[in-house]
Amino acid sequence: MAAGSNIRQLAWKRRVAAIQSFVGAVVLVVLPFTGNLLLQKLAPIAKITFVVPVWVYPLSFAAAALFVWRGLHLWKRAGHADQGAAGESAVAALLNPLKVSGWTVEYGFRDPRVGDIDVYLIAPSGKAYTLDVKSHGGLVKSAKGKLYRQYGQQAPQPFEKDFLEQAKKQAIVLKDCKKLKRVTPAIVFSKAGVSVANPVSGVYVWTAAKVVAQLQKLELV
Repeated sequence: MAAGSNIRQLAWKRRVAAIQSFVGAVVLVVLPFTGNLLLQKLAPIAKITFVVPVWVYPLSFAAAALFVWRGLHLWKRAGHADQGAAGESAVAALLNPLKVSGWTVEYGFRDPRVGDIDVYLIAPSGKAYTLDVKSHGGLVKSAKGKLYRQYGQQAPQPFEKDFLEQAKKQAIVLKDCKKLKRVTPAIVFSKAGVSVANPVSGVYVWTAAKVVAQLQKLELV
């Protein structure tokens, strides 16, 4: 499987869902007006006079606003997924020299317990690694076994998820699925800078530019 394939599919699904929400919003806005016109045309035939109640209009508009909000949210998340896929592809290009050196490199391994494992590698020595690729920006730091992100002079802020625990779970799952003796987890930031003392809580944290050198260094240990 090509790097980033799973997340590109996710981005496509989110965009389709977003478009469906936008279409639904348009239908909800137009429906009361078209319904009123239809009733007016049917009135002479049915010999009754009936109009869409006034309260239907604000209700329909409110529902349309919710559909628009959902569509915008999904579209934004699709953009995040595309960004993540681009990061995975960039890291994959950097890993090509390892393939030439006899490493096995696979992408997009899926398991319901952890979702998508971006990259797993098996070195000629038999050592195995997982790489969880992140496309966040800023500068990544660590404190008390946790990762933080800093922009400029702002105070470091925690990430939205515990990436370290996520990476460790991925390594455990891959070890179980592939019947491996040990799997070393790592997080690779394709855009952010990294300033940490490795490993952090048992997980290596690298920039994309250093991932190959760091993997080769671990092979010498």
